[in-house]
This record gives sequence, structure tokens and C-alpha cells, in this order.
Amino acid sequence: MAPTFGMDDFCFACGKANPIGLKLDIQPHPEGGAVARFTAPRVFQGYEGVLHGGITATLVDEVMVWASFFQGMPVVTGTLTVKYRKPVPVGEPLEIRGWVVEATERRVRARAEIRHQGRLLVSAESLLLKVPVERHDPAV
Repeated sequence: MAPTFGMDDFCFACGKANPIGLKLDIQPHPEGGAVARFTAPRVFQGYEGVLHGGITATLVDEVMVWASFFQGMPVVTGTLTVKYRKPVPVGEPLEIRGWVVEATERRVRARAEIRHQGRLLVSAESLLLKVPVERHDPAV
């Protein structure tokens, strides 16, 4: 039996019920796509004062998925490419923004950035795979 992709409140990135999650508050961006503002606590650091790369990848992945979702396209991540341009600080406010670049019948290409005080720290691209409507249950 194929899995059903439902939404609940326990997602590691955006779920408010997950006690160890990031609890991102992702909103539609006024210019399209999705945006989250996030200050990473020290428990998510890698090197001293620097956000762990895996958490950084999670941030950009999540806003790209939500950018697609806000356009009515539920997706899962097929590929994710992250460019770590500058260290991402913990304890400082970050802006994470994602947007859809192109959508076909079965796929979505998206991009994302993480900025701190307007400065580009991370850029990312993904190939997202649309979830067939019969396998997506937004009410879960």
C-alpha cells in the first residue's frame, strides 16, 4: 500500500506539536512564494556559533515545499542542492524565502535563500515531485 501524505502538527520543521522541532511559522510572501523568520537556538549549532548544515538544509527545503503548497501543488523533495556561502549564525534573526521557478504536470523546480541582515548566506535549488491527489490528504 502506498503511503498517504497527510499534514499534522508534528513535522520537524513546521509542526508546533513537535517538542524538538524548529516550529517554523511559514507564511506566503507578498511577492510570491513562502517566507519564514527564524532565530536558531544554540542547540542546533554545529561549530561554535554556527547553525548546523543539516538544519540549514532543512530550512531551505521546507520553504521551497511550502512555496509550492501555497500555489496548490503538494510535493515531496526529489533533489536538494544547497550552496553554503557564509556561516549561518545561531541566536540571530534569519529570513528564509522560497519560490517556485517552474512547474510541469509532475514536477516543480524551486529556489530558496537564507539572509541575515539582508546579506545572502545560503542559496538552494530543488526538484520537487508532485504528490498525486489521491495520495494527498490535507485533513490528516
